[in-house]
Amino acid sequence: MIKELKNLCDKFLQSLTEVPRNKRELQFLLTSYLKQYCDRVFVDYEVPLNLLAKNDVDIPEKHGDEWTTPESYPWHENACPDIVVEKDSHYAVISLSYIVESVYRCPKVFGNEIDNTENNISTSSVMYDFWKNVHKIEAITDISGVVCGLVILLTNEEKLWVPQKSSNEIGNIFSICEGATVEPGILGNNENLDDRQPDFTIDDKYKCHWKDTNILEGDQYTSPYWFRYIAMPVKQYFDRLLAK
Repeated sequence: MIKELKNLCDKFLQSLTEVPRNKRELQFLLTSYLKQYCDRVFVDYEVPLNLLAKNDVDIPEKHGDEWTTPESYPWHENACPDIVVEKDSHYAVISLSYIVESVYRCPKVFGNEIDNTENNISTSSVMYDFWKNVHKIEAITDISGVVCGLVILLTNEEKLWVPQKSSNEIGNIFSICEGATVEPGILGNNENLDDRQPDFTIDDKYKCHWKDTNILEGDQYTSPYWFRYIAMPVKQYFDRLLAK
């Protein structure tokens, strides 16, 4: 199922030629596309912490005003995948992120041109959140009936896919640049992370691979701003189990 889902998402993302206005529009477009191939598609699907706990995920507990931060799931918040698809009584979950560094060809508003936009992006936070979403899906796929997931990030911030020479320890640990790998174990464990970015565990081995869309911003000869994406399969070994 993960191969089929990833192929569908690849086809959708690679077919994009216009800049989505925001994450909500991207979520709507992808959901509409997946409905053609899946039995049912849900959006903003909330997975309660107590359901994760029933499947042997060690969740945070509150003692007075303090929360525990177990490395298996240190966030005291429900898991909320952006999209859930159902096919043949199996479920797959999708986490979707849309990060825009700058846009030269903005979508029109009621047919009117709007000014170019630029955003200040914390690449360290984007990278942390990417792996955080990977692990949340790992936790969700421990629930019976959920077989796999995808973590998707669409962006035109090239610092996220181009390897950077940085002394920033967070950037080194949580890198999602082309070819970056993460091994099973604790992710983090350094002094730069604050309470909002606790350490957590990763269950599987992952390697980052970026792909192009057909969205090209500005003059391709002078301002090569283009949109690329990463679609990371989670629990991809499920298909191998079926093949046995």
